[in-house]
Amino acid sequence: MAKIIGVDLGSANSAAAFTRKVGSHLRTDMLPSRYGRTQQGMVFPSYVRFTSDGKVDLVGEEARQAMAASPRRVVWGVKRLIGRTYSQLTAEDRARFPFPIAKGENNEILIPMGEKTYSPEDVSSILLETMRGAAEDTSIPGNLVAGSTEGAVVTRPAYFDTVQTQATRDAARRAGFPSVTIISEPEAAALSHGVELAERGETSFVMTIDWGAGTLDVVASVLAEHPSEDTQLFESVCPPYGDASLGGIDMDDALIAEAIEVGGLGELQDVLDIMRSDPAGLTPEHDDALRTLAGLRLAIEQVKIDLAVVPFKETYIQVRRQPFRLKMARTPRDVPSGERDWIILDRAIGPLLERFRECVQKSLTFAGLAATDVSHMLLVGGPMKMPSVRAVVAEIFDSNRAVSAQLAAIEASGDFSVDPMECVARGASLWAVRDELGDIRVQKPQLSRAYGVMVGGSGLVQGGEILLPRGSTAPCDGTLALGTPGSPGDAIDFSLAAIQMDGDEWHTMGKNAFYPTFLDGRASFKILLEADREEVVDVSLTDARTGEKLTLDRANRLSVGPVSQPEAFGEVDEPELGGGGGAAAPPSAPLPVPAAKVSEARNEAMACLAFARGALSDGTVSDSTKDELSAAVADLEEGLAALPEGVAPQVLYTRTRNRCTKLRYCLRSAGLLSSETEGVS
Repeated sequence: MAKIIGVDLGSANSAAAFTRKVGSHLRTDMLPSRYGRTQQGMVFPSYVRFTSDGKVDLVGEEARQAMAASPRRVVWGVKRLIGRTYSQLTAEDRARFPFPIAKGENNEILIPMGEKTYSPEDVSSILLETMRGAAEDTSIPGNLVAGSTEGAVVTRPAYFDTVQTQATRDAARRAGFPSVTIISEPEAAALSHGVELAERGETSFVMTIDWGAGTLDVVASVLAEHPSEDTQLFESVCPPYGDASLGGIDMDDALIAEAIEVGGLGELQDVLDIMRSDPAGLTPEHDDALRTLAGLRLAIEQVKIDLAVVPFKETYIQVRRQPFRLKMARTPRDVPSGERDWIILDRAIGPLLERFRECVQKSLTFAGLAATDVSHMLLVGGPMKMPSVRAVVAEIFDSNRAVSAQLAAIEASGDFSVDPMECVARGASLWAVRDELGDIRVQKPQLSRAYGVMVGGSGLVQGGEILLPRGSTAPCDGTLALGTPGSPGDAIDFSLAAIQMDGDEWHTMGKNAFYPTFLDGRASFKILLEADREEVVDVSLTDARTGEKLTLDRANRLSVGPVSQPEAFGEVDEPELGGGGGAAAPPSAPLPVPAAKVSEARNEAMACLAFARGALSDGTVSDSTKDELSAAVADLEEGLAALPEGVAPQVLYTRTRNRCTKLRYCLRSAGLLSSETEGVS
């Protein structure tokens, strides 16, 4: 069997597992770090400390423990930052992270550390490289991966967009894994549990609730007999529903705010206000307060974990260089008699519990299921160990005897059938050996978003249409045929759009131009969207008359922002590729493109080529995009060489223009050109 590990790359804690054959059976084991089991379990804390000059100093548990002493140099929670732009950061993001965060030239998030600058992908790759090193370190007791790993199956939140997913994949490749597969966290967790159910011969609906430190995903799946084979089929009933900004660290934020109010720690609130509005306003005078905030966060996280077992807890932290008594209870009735100034856990996180409730209920609605239809509940992630969280689940499913019995058993024993902190990593490692599972088939995933196109320009009224509905089984494709009046040299503007769960908000993936051939004042073209199992979407536009084709691979790796929902297109005639038309009169010969438009096209192509050549020569292009960018440069050079000055045939003009569009897209994808930039110089 291949030496491929499963990795749960988490916001606060990560985990790794390895599945191997023992006799005729498969066995999955968690991979230990050199620290062994931490307070959070068999995990690798997702913390990295840097030296004052920007070198990696500590990773994992040691870095986490160092956060209170050096909060500006310990980076954590980058799962909330990976694949996002600086403009997408919220005030709460800025107030949460004491380490410096800067805006890059292309609106990317950067983390300056001394003489070096890191991206969230860089920090993630450091964490992943540490896990890979631990997996290959034979001196660590309990390590079962002998020799070099051959790859990794890395999980992501189900509602990560493709930019975030691609960034996660890039981080794993930088970490030195020869092969990388990305699957969703609930998919992995459900697989881990589904194998167990299959071994027991059960057929059932399974609701997976995956609430980690950073994100929440909810998905309904079914385990049933395969209709034509002697196996069991494990498949999603609908795509996951969730909240990419709801997790355990949001609970910690709420508890910190409560502690500041209850404890009268106004100076800490002042520092948080500065971090929200203008982090550059922090000075060395604020260092003591930042250290106190970091120590408070660590203490609150640990007390929150302890309250999963005991009803109240006290601890001490340093505030104003004096011991400060931190007191927290689950509910008011758990506060020791006669005492005051206690933080009430359930009250502080109440609004977050309501958001959690809404997500679970909407997931049932989208799946077309009643609470009574679910026969088994899979609880994943650290927050699931909290009684108040399980109480919300119990209220939603109070009419379901099977789920109520399962939850009652957890309350009575404190034991989960699959450890919430381990099942994602275990499921990822099982995915790596899915061909060995035998008695269980894993169904292809479903799209977590809908995808469509927005098109306008020339004589075409701006409009949009969904071509890949949410919930489509991947891989899948969808097409749209359009026609428009216009003149030689006119452009069609188009954008890929991702449609959010509720369908009201469209997010465009960058504006592009397609140049079709106009015959008798009209052009016809087809748009094709293709999505693979990792929800990577390719876009291609094909001229119905000439067959000229423009393809943008992985087009949903770019993100510009939300737009209002466009009007749908009306019915259009289906164009025929390569001509045709039966008994209809043949079209006239295409008119040439005027000299002014040709001159503009040549100038833009030369400017784009100069920009791309400069990027390739000065070493700013990553190895992963160099080949793609070089190929686009060569294609445009060929097209430009064939395009004459002055009046030019449409076929040569459109070819050059479309290849220029492709090169611009490659530059934006490589982070060398802003999605909002209209030109290059």
